[in-house]
Amino acid sequence: MQNAQHPQVNQRRSFDPYSLVLLAFLLGLLSVSISRLGTSYKVIEIGDSHFDVGLVAGAFGALAVFIAVPIGRAVDRFGERRFFLIGAGILLLSNVVAWASHSVAGLVLSQALLGLGQAGIALSTQTLAAHAPTALDADGRFAGVAMMQSISQLVGPLIGGAAIGAMAAPLLAGSGLAYLLGSLCSLVAMGIGLRTVRSSSRPRVDISSTPVSILSILRGEGVAGALIASASVLVSIDILVAYLPVLGEERGMSPGFVGLLLAMRAGAGLLARPATTPLLHRFGRRGVLVGTLLLMALSMAAIPVSSSPLLLLVALAVVGFGINLGAPLTASWMAAGVTPDAKGAALALRMSANRGAQIAVPALLGALASGAGTGALFLAMGAGLVLTSQLVRLTLRPTGVQTSEA
Repeated sequence: MQNAQHPQVNQRRSFDPYSLVLLAFLLGLLSVSISRLGTSYKVIEIGDSHFDVGLVAGAFGALAVFIAVPIGRAVDRFGERRFFLIGAGILLLSNVVAWASHSVAGLVLSQALLGLGQAGIALSTQTLAAHAPTALDADGRFAGVAMMQSISQLVGPLIGGAAIGAMAAPLLAGSGLAYLLGSLCSLVAMGIGLRTVRSSSRPRVDISSTPVSILSILRGEGVAGALIASASVLVSIDILVAYLPVLGEERGMSPGFVGLLLAMRAGAGLLARPATTPLLHRFGRRGVLVGTLLLMALSMAAIPVSSSPLLLLVALAVVGFGINLGAPLTASWMAAGVTPDAKGAALALRMSANRGAQIAVPALLGALASGAGTGALFLAMGAGLVLTSQLVRLTLRPTGVQTSEA
């Protein structure tokens, strides 16, 4: 009805400038995906221990865990544009540092910078999504964010896996070409972002006002349960990115096949988008989250005991499908549960919790794998997902799904 009175609305939405923001976001995520895979193989060459792999993987969240909430509050106050550009610049720097590093300490620094840069572009992009003109637009934008994440996780490992070891030139040998491609992606993301990312036109938060407290955010409807689920889902991605190459080395898998497995996980995530709304209407938010975590747990546990490449592909596909069911839901749920002047802070709190889990869990499971083997790590992660599913079941009350018009 509104569209009939204002025929230009559809045309304006068809050319939403946010689609260009998503393109810049996608390129930044490709830089992250390519660089992380390259670093997983480089740390194997340098450190050659499960603990080193876990330490480097955990460093991805080291800086963001402490400053994500201040960044989110700053985005609420000053707008999204500058923080997107700074984040893209830090991604470029992290690739250069990783390429130049010849020690585990250097790779730890590069991954900490990579996580910080990713936080900048992600919080900027998500806050713009949360401040869409209507709830329907916000849902569509968050779906676009999730889609870009899936595409980057699909394409990035394929590019990275093909690039690792593809060049014999000293500067590009090993993971060198992967870092070059990651640098180019971040550089182009910065260029596109410079021309297309514009801060939302909402009234800015008064700089002299008291920031919304973390406690008040946590009191929002379902926020605590959403944080638990979000952290568990994200850590699952990190464990796969960091330790699947280790498992592949132990079993004689090529980097290309490991990249294919990770790409299968991301590709299956794309299939989750059309299934999300029907599943939410059928089972509710709590049901979808609990079921998702249980499916992911079974698949994680199946990875170390699967000897068939086909079974591995299926297990990774199930994990990817589950990730894309749970992750966007936790983001939109948290953004909807707070006031407009705290959306950036709420999304940053979610990111901070995720990064905290990224620091602790890979290092902890890396220590476990050093004594019990890589297979035990995946089994432990599966058990953790089962426990998380039960915590979510107790934390979140069963609810239906409200439409965007409600």
